Amino acid sequence: MKFFSPEIYNLISDNKTSGKTAGEFPILYYFIAILWKIFGVHVWIYRFVGLLFVFLGLYSLFRITDYFVKNTFWSIGLSMLLFTSPVFANYGISFITNVSAICIVLAGWWVFLRFYITKKNSFLYFSMLLFLIAGLIKISTLISFIFLFIIFIGERISFFNKKKKCIFNGLKNIIPFILVIIINFAWYYYAERYNKIHGGKYTFNNLWPIWELDKSKIYQYILQIRKNTIYELFNPLVLYSFVFMLLAIILTPKKHPKFFLHGIYILLSGGALYTLLWFQAFDVHDYYYTDLLIVIMFIPLTFFIFIKNYFESFLNSSTVKIIFSLFLLFNIVYCHDMLELRYFPKEKKKYLIIGSQDIPDYFKWFNWNYSQHSEALENIKTYLKSVGIKQEDKIISIPDESINISLYLINQKGFTDFGYGDLKGEARINAFKNAGAKYLIISDTSLLREEYLKPFLEKKIGEYKNVQIFDLQTLNRK
Repeated sequence: MKFFSPEIYNLISDNKTSGKTAGEFPILYYFIAILWKIFGVHVWIYRFVGLLFVFLGLYSLFRITDYFVKNTFWSIGLSMLLFTSPVFANYGISFITNVSAICIVLAGWWVFLRFYITKKNSFLYFSMLLFLIAGLIKISTLISFIFLFIIFIGERISFFNKKKKCIFNGLKNIIPFILVIIINFAWYYYAERYNKIHGGKYTFNNLWPIWELDKSKIYQYILQIRKNTIYELFNPLVLYSFVFMLLAIILTPKKHPKFFLHGIYILLSGGALYTLLWFQAFDVHDYYYTDLLIVIMFIPLTFFIFIKNYFESFLNSSTVKIIFSLFLLFNIVYCHDMLELRYFPKEKKKYLIIGSQDIPDYFKWFNWNYSQHSEALENIKTYLKSVGIKQEDKIISIPDESINISLYLINQKGFTDFGYGDLKGEARINAFKNAGAKYLIISDTSLLREEYLKPFLEKKIGEYKNVQIFDLQTLNRK
C-alpha cells in the first residue's frame, strides 16, 4: 500500500494502463486498508468506522449545545435532529467520506470550545488539527475554519471584539491557522501535480458553477432540487423551522452573542458561495448537501441560546418538550422511510410523509434498475474465475456511467463508460482492447443489439444471470 500513489480500478491514467489519480487526502481509505489487511476485506469494518465518526460528531454537537444551553434534553434533541437528516444517516456509513469529514469538524468545534473555556493553546492546536484533517478529506468543510480565521483577523484589527474580551491569545495564535492553510495547499498541489503526471483525474474537485448554465438549465436544476434532492437534507417541516429561526435571529441582532451572530452571517455566506460554485451537483449528487449541515445546524444552536437567555421557561416546559419529542419521532419515521426507499422500497406501501411523489417513484425505479442490471455483479467473482478470468486481467464493463461501481463489484481493473469522452462506439471498445482489455462484460442485454458492439460478441465464454461475458483476445486488433 503506497499512501502517496493512490489508485482506482478505472484505468483512466498513463495512457489507459493505470488508475493512478488523486483527489481528497486518502487518510481514511488508507486506515481502512490497514484494517482490511489485518482482519480481511469486510465492508462492515468500513461501515463500523463510519458509525464511530457519526457518534463522535453527534456527541460533539451534544457537548457544544449543553455548554451553551445548559439543558440535557435540548442538547440531546439537537443531536438527534441532525441524525434524522436522511443524507447524514445514509452517508454516515457509506464509502463517501463527506459525513465523516463533517463529524470531524464537529469534534473540532468541541475542542475549540475547550480552548475558549481554558485558553490553553494545546486545545487550539488540536482543534486546528481536526479542521485540517476534515479539510484534507473534503476541502469544502473548511467553511468553519475560514469563519474562525476571519474572527481571528477581526480581533487583530479590533473589529469584532473592540473593548471586549478576545477569543484568541494574541498574534501567536496565527501559527496553527497558517499550518492548516499551508498543509491543505500542499496536498492539493501534490494531487494536481500527480494527476498531471499520470494524465488522469477522477475527482469532482473542479468547480461546477451556476454561471456555466443558461437560464433554462438553471430552472431545470432548481426544479429537480425542489422535487427530489432537497428532501434528502431534512424533512421540509424541519427546513421551514430553520428558516423561522433564522428570521428570528436576523430580526433580533442585539439579542445574540456577537460570535454567533457573525457566525450566522459568515457561515451562511460561505454556504451560499459553496452552493453557487458546485450548483450543478445538487440535482443528483445529494451527498453534496452534507457540507451544508454545519452551516444549517449553527442556526438552531444560536436560536436555542437565544431562547435560553430570554425565554428559559419555554425550554423547561413539559408541554414544549412533549411536542418536540413527537416532532422528533416524526422526523425519525421520515428518515426511516427515506432510507427504506433508497434500499428496500415496498411497491405497495404509500410513503405519505414524503413531500413529493417523485421521490418514491425515482427510488423504486432506481432499485428495479439496479436489480435488473447490476445486482448480479455482487456475486459474480467466483464465476469469473471459473471461466478463466484472472484477477490481473483487464476488462470492459458496460453499461456503467460511474467511475468504479461495476469494477468494484467485480473486483477487476479496467474500463467503464466513464472518461475518454473523445472515444465513441466501436472505436472506444477497440481503444480499450488495444490497451490490454481482455474481456467484455455486459450487464444489460439490450446492448447486445447495438451495431457497434457486434464485432466484439463473436466469442461468448459465459453467462451469469443477466450478465454476458465475451473474450476479446482472439479478435483482430484494429
